[in-house]
Amino acid sequence: MIKEKEVKKITFIEIISWILGISFGFMGLVDIFSFLFVPGITLIIMASVLLPPINKMFKERMNFELSIGVKIAVIIIGFVVVGKTMSIYPTDANTKQADSLYYQIEKISKKIDNFDYIDVSNTEKIKLLKEQCELIPQYLAVGKDRINVRISKLQWEILGGAIKSEIRNQEDESEKQKFKDVLKFYLLIQENILEKDNLL
Repeated sequence: MIKEKEVKKITFIEIISWILGISFGFMGLVDIFSFLFVPGITLIIMASVLLPPINKMFKERMNFELSIGVKIAVIIIGFVVVGKTMSIYPTDANTKQADSLYYQIEKISKKIDNFDYIDVSNTEKIKLLKEQCELIPQYLAVGKDRINVRISKLQWEILGGAIKSEIRNQEDESEKQKFKDVLKFYLLIQENILEKDNLL
């Protein structure tokens, strides 16, 4: 008697599990190699829950199987975790913009730090101070990661101190007034942009 070979049926749920499992696993590995560890590990866990071979391994070796309800719950929680953590990391475009702004800020900062040692006219000083007033909030708004915020706050405080120092150093009242106007510009940005958007 010829024994008929058992035909394995592949269900629609298995196909979806394979597609999503492989996709989540690949994205998780990409994130881990990009140093995005929390979303990467979360995606790997989501992939492990979905991939049939891993489910089979758990069933055979550890004698337990996740129900469909538990799998759906894990996937939903995973999406929430990935969404929340990814919003912390800046995009590539934001990273490039932040790097560019930081370079400009650092370049101007060095000139401001050397005001007392180099021959810079008040007109040039005012131009640099105002430019810095505009650049730092832009840098702070890009990405808003912890390092970005910490650097921006420090630079903003240093900038405020530099403006006040220039006001004290000016003997001519008309020149002193010009720097007071820069201070007003500085405080206006702080009040209308930074504090309003909770950036400081």
